[in-house]
Amino acid sequence: VLNLSEVREMCSSPAYERIMPCFVVLASDGLWDVVSNQEVIGIVEHVIRRYGLDGEVNGEDGGAFQEAATVLTQESYVRGSMDNIGVCVVAVT
Repeated sequence: VLNLSEVREMCSSPAYERIMPCFVVLASDGLWDVVSNQEVIGIVEHVIRRYGLDGEVNGEDGGAFQEAATVLTQESYVRGSMDNIGVCVVAVT
């Protein structure tokens, strides 16, 4: 078990937050072994953009963030991850 983490702040301006809500991706090695950090960001942003910024993004049922976690999990599996796959995408407000 490694305790190494990578943290990047990309929500540094109100203008950016209007375009893309801030989020954190918490995931096991099953994701990070087969999907790069930049690919993860791109996938989550793509899912959020598909939902639009009309309120559904932060919906009560998890909306875009739940779907992004599902897409990342499926992508890891498709890419042949041999480790356990656990993914959680959390909105940061």
